[in-house]
Amino acid sequence: MLAALSLSGGCGVLTADPSELFAVQAGDGGVESDAPCLETARPVTGNDQTVIGATAYELLALVQGDHGGSFLWVTGDKTRITVSVDNPQVFSVVSRTNPAGDTPYGERHCANYARIDATVRLRTVDGRLDETFDKVSMTAFSGDEVRGALTVPSAELHGTYTPSLRREHCHASSSLRFLIAVDGTHGSLTDALGSGACHADAAVFGTSQFAGGRWGARWQNY
Repeated sequence: MLAALSLSGGCGVLTADPSELFAVQAGDGGVESDAPCLETARPVTGNDQTVIGATAYELLALVQGDHGGSFLWVTGDKTRITVSVDNPQVFSVVSRTNPAGDTPYGERHCANYARIDATVRLRTVDGRLDETFDKVSMTAFSGDEVRGALTVPSAELHGTYTPSLRREHCHASSSLRFLIAVDGTHGSLTDALGSGACHADAAVFGTSQFAGGRWGARWQNY
């Protein structure tokens, strides 16, 4: 069951565990790792097929370039967003259960996928969001859609974005989820705000999740 975001009034409080919206992704696991899955990545180019069946060319044709959509800030303001994907590289990833690792998250099994590493820029027409992220790893389990998720500490945001609903809180980090699919581009922005001072070299206590904005019809169900 998906969590609900309050998009009217107040601070847009996330009313359920953020993990319901931001799925946990297993990292690369080596032989010495306790990760639930052992993963082997192989670079793929041209018309070579990945382990999911789609070729590198097909995946690049889907994600590379600019992808636009109508963006809704939690305050109710509307604008346009563009997601730009540059310099993508495709990898075919074989994932298998690690006998020495932890139990995979929930009921998820270790599944093969394609990984696309790229530079991703998100910018809105109103200028409130313009951020560029290097070395973003996106995943694809079919040739129809590619998804990305990242959490960025506030100190690493060097563009124009600043949460508008801060009150006495400090800005700890921002999380982005996006989906580039054959039916369009979808995504969401969520901020983690701390109840005290946020310092790069110290833990942030009392952190709460607040919705920032969203775009596309499928922003919450992937």
